[in-house]
Amino acid sequence: MIIGKGGETIREMQNNTGCKINVSQSSGPGEVEREIGLVGARDAISRAKRAIEEKVDAAVSLDPLWQSAVCLPDPGVEQKC
Repeated sequence: MIIGKGGETIREMQNNTGCKINVSQSSGPGEVEREIGLVGARDAISRAKRAIEEKVDAAVSLDPLWQSAVCLPDPGVEQKC
């Protein structure tokens, strides 16, 4: 969903936001959760986080099965996902 075919979605997000986006390797077949790391200036990180949230929201709205599996961390805010 976030990575795209051959990493094209991530590359496009990196180019548009100026932020390096690191996605952890899959831990196995069918694994849908991955850790995402953002590296860059604060404003670039904010743009990247917003781009990722928009991509996830679009995918979730198309497939309700994703709704219970998606949780993006927000530093300093306690979250229940």
